Amino acid sequence: MRKPTPVSAPVVTGKTKRVAGAKKPKSTATLLKDLSKAAATKAEKPKAAPSKRDDAKKKKRDKVVRDSYTMPKAEFDRIDALKKRCLTLGVAVKKTELLRAGLAALIDLSDDKLVSLVRELAQVKTGRPPADKKQKKHDSAKSKKS
Repeated sequence: MRKPTPVSAPVVTGKTKRVAGAKKPKSTATLLKDLSKAAATKAEKPKAAPSKRDDAKKKKRDKVVRDSYTMPKAEFDRIDALKKRCLTLGVAVKKTELLRAGLAALIDLSDDKLVSLVRELAQVKTGRPPADKKQKKHDSAKSKKS
């Protein structure tokens, strides 16, 4: 068990009560002198060059946007294959990083090459794929009970 720490009683001097060990407040003139000294020494000191870490903190990060997309299963599996390939090369990568890397590669293509690659892609219906029939029956039974 801890013992309570003793508290010293306030020392009474004259009309005001003061706690033992408390410093006497400085006068206004003394405070002004101290401030002018501090300002003078602050102005004399050369400023250190900001570090790279400070610069990185000051830069605002790009706003991150969350989005969804639809693609054929075969192309989705290619993302997984690329992730595994990167792992064997010693780089752990996420799907979003692979997609961003793909965009960086596409941006450097010539206009003709970009158009030919886009035209080779199969058209895909946008939106969510239809749910299984078993799932639909289960959902409709739930809504009828409610």
